Amino acid sequence: RHEQAVQAYERAIALDKDDAAVWEHLGRSWVALNRFGKALTAFETSARLKPDEARTYLRMGRVLAALRQTDKAIDVLKHAIRLLPDYVSAHIALGEIYRDAARYDEAVVELKAALALSAKNSDALMALGMLHVKRGEKDAAYEVLRALQAVDTTRGAKLSDAIFRM
Repeated sequence: RHEQAVQAYERAIALDKDDAAVWEHLGRSWVALNRFGKALTAFETSARLKPDEARTYLRMGRVLAALRQTDKAIDVLKHAIRLLPDYVSAHIALGEIYRDAARYDEAVVELKAALALSAKNSDALMALGMLHVKRGEKDAAYEVLRALQAVDTTRGAKLSDAIFRM
């Protein structure tokens, strides 16, 4: 299915190379196929054509992280947040990248920014809970677990398991 989508988007691009939305969709299809290098090229082209679209930068940042280009991913996600300061998903993605890079204090700042914008966001709660697990902060992880279980019992169970394995 995604292979067919790639072919359709490539045909559309052959007709109009300046359609940022088509490049964006092509990038998303490449991500679904785990072809991150091709996805990055598509997102970069989309961003060049429509530089004020924060969602493109979010997706580009995630792809860069998957490609282990952490510093570039951080820069791109910060740009997404500059474009759209209330972009919860970008704050979460940046927090997760900081967490994975062992930049814990910066991760906490971003994840708390996401929760300040959307207090019951299960993605932000899960990311913050896993950050506390990674840091060995059992009490803080339990506190996040209580909030997460109130909004998403499935993810609450996953965080609970991670805490139990600490």
